[in-house]
Amino acid sequence: MDKVIEKVSGKEWHYEALSLPQVGHMPASDIAEPITIEQFLQAACRRCDHVKSTTLLFDVHFKVAEFGGLARVGELIQQGELDHLPLPLCLGGKLPPSAKMGAVIQNLEDGTMNVVKILHFPDKVCVAHVSKLCTGNAYVPVFRQGPWAVKKAVQHLLQRLHGFRIMWNQVSEKQPSMRKTQSAQWAPEDEELRKGIDFINSLAPEGDALNEQTFWILSSIREQPGTPIEGWPESKVRNMAQNKSRGLAGAQPLSHYPLHTYSMKDFMSTVLLPLIYPLLVVHGIIMVGWPGVGKTPALICMIVAIGRYHIRKLGLNTQPSWRRAKALDNFRHRIPQLYEGVFLDDPSR
Repeated sequence: MDKVIEKVSGKEWHYEALSLPQVGHMPASDIAEPITIEQFLQAACRRCDHVKSTTLLFDVHFKVAEFGGLARVGELIQQGELDHLPLPLCLGGKLPPSAKMGAVIQNLEDGTMNVVKILHFPDKVCVAHVSKLCTGNAYVPVFRQGPWAVKKAVQHLLQRLHGFRIMWNQVSEKQPSMRKTQSAQWAPEDEELRKGIDFINSLAPEGDALNEQTFWILSSIREQPGTPIEGWPESKVRNMAQNKSRGLAGAQPLSHYPLHTYSMKDFMSTVLLPLIYPLLVVHGIIMVGWPGVGKTPALICMIVAIGRYHIRKLGLNTQPSWRRAKALDNFRHRIPQLYEGVFLDDPSR
């Protein structure tokens, strides 16, 4: 056990809790250094006498009557339907909430099987209480300094047991590879780049006043499974996140408005606006009047009408929109679009 702890205690060995268990038959020929259940118990386990608490419990049965349907057994354990398991796999009571059960089943091919039930608990539990769940011989992991190293070592030894296995955790050695951030040239494939940019656009925080964007970047580029920007250069990711923040700054485009030009008086829609529309292609307009007379709704209706004209003319698949603000600086953050109007609403001096 001490040699295994020394081997897997380093950072190059990664312990991972799985959301779904690994289920399947593992022959001894596919394991580098296979061990027997007896060797596992001798190296990694101790009896429950005088042990007060634990997060891992083993229920061991030797030479029980053979049963079939192992694939169905894996499905039942994964779904938490433990009451429907074969008798040797049944527990002596109800499994606590959030606890999980795994198993290693070895067919001795003489009509009997060896079974190790693995009970995982999210927090420390009283051994005297949970040992009542065991219908065979109850064991807990051996005591050594450094509980995290012991946890990895026990899992490593479990993975060296052959047979039909249901595993909720795994220990694996990280493959040595040169990080992309350390390479002289960073040149990802187009598909990888596209997925990474979509990931940044979807999840990167917009603000960084409390370093929330910095924390997200540093935690996302670390080597961890499932992150499309794992190992990307920090400077590249930071630039992309800041581009997103700048793009979302300033006046935002709006596209839904309940009124249109025919909602105004007939003189506006039939006489005045047809004279103004051609001028708006190359000129702006200043609308002055008393507060509350409808200047802003009229401008929005005109902008949307001009936008619809350009969209139909260019055959675009989009909606007309407008942006409003009180200062010109609020319009500098986004590239202007032909079908998108901008106007200063009560501009500041």
